[in-house]
Amino acid sequence: MKLIDVIVTAGPLALAACWGASAKSPAIGGKIARYAIDPDGSRIYLEDIGPRDAATVILAVGEGPGIDRTSIEQVAAITSRNVRIVLFDPRGVGRSSAARVQGIAQWGLAAQAADIERVRISSGANKVVLLGVSWGAVAAVHYVATYGKHVTSMVLVSPTAPTEMLRLDAVLAFDKRVSELVEKGTIPRTPDAHLNCSERTRLYWPAYFYDAQQASTSTPFTCSDAIVENMWKAVGMYDVLPDLHAVKVPVLIMSGLSDPYGPAPGCVILKELQRARASLVPLEGCGNRVLQECRDRFIRAVDQFLGLESFATKKQTDWGPQPPPICNGVSGESQTEKELLQLMQ
Repeated sequence: MKLIDVIVTAGPLALAACWGASAKSPAIGGKIARYAIDPDGSRIYLEDIGPRDAATVILAVGEGPGIDRTSIEQVAAITSRNVRIVLFDPRGVGRSSAARVQGIAQWGLAAQAADIERVRISSGANKVVLLGVSWGAVAAVHYVATYGKHVTSMVLVSPTAPTEMLRLDAVLAFDKRVSELVEKGTIPRTPDAHLNCSERTRLYWPAYFYDAQQASTSTPFTCSDAIVENMWKAVGMYDVLPDLHAVKVPVLIMSGLSDPYGPAPGCVILKELQRARASLVPLEGCGNRVLQECRDRFIRAVDQFLGLESFATKKQTDWGPQPPPICNGVSGESQTEKELLQLMQ
């Protein structure tokens, strides 16, 4: 693996050129951009934000598929004297490129975990706090199951459901929220069959929020149709429940109490973390866009989570809430799967 370091901010960072902005660089702040280049020809663009000698490195895995790092840039607000953030564009998105030889496997979960590992190595951090947002939570869980020795703890924000069938249930819940806003006139009655991924996101953007009117103050993320199609083909009927069973590090899950995808994704993940100390924090007044609607509470929760020195040795009942009321009645069984089985009988 080869690294190309590019200084993207002025001031003290100019000093980094003398040391190549590596893990051995002096303790300076700001933002450094670099590429991790793999032998398959793919290049992963990453940004390293905060002091080089920070005690904690948060490696953030963003949304997807086909969405670049800008959709989770608010994570950088966590940076302090002791925290540094690493963000990256998934392969084929933003400033990152895909492999020279095209193949569906490069979009699968194994490839996504391998790319996260490339980013970690490029950052020079031996141990990281892994933060996954939306689909990034699924990729993060798979990474921990594969490269767990490099992860000290994990934060999952508005996580996508851990299985494809449960994800389809969540999509139906989101569609219901869209229909409600269409009836209210918040979302126009526009056929979406002819729209591309980014256009559909803009159309349905208000549905992602607790307060649909707040959507106008935030820029919708953009996405690539080709990568979306390739990734869903590659992951197929994915199921990371076995990966969750293998997780041993402390886990913080945050979901909006009014997430249009419903409470099941976070609740099922909490239930399946059988060997980990885990807590689910439902955020009142938040929808799916936790980083936009509830940024301050998100930062406080992460700060508290990272500051609990004895966190890993405490019992779940000692430090964190039992499954919150929103998880009552969430069985973990997919309604979509039940209906498909009934049709097959």
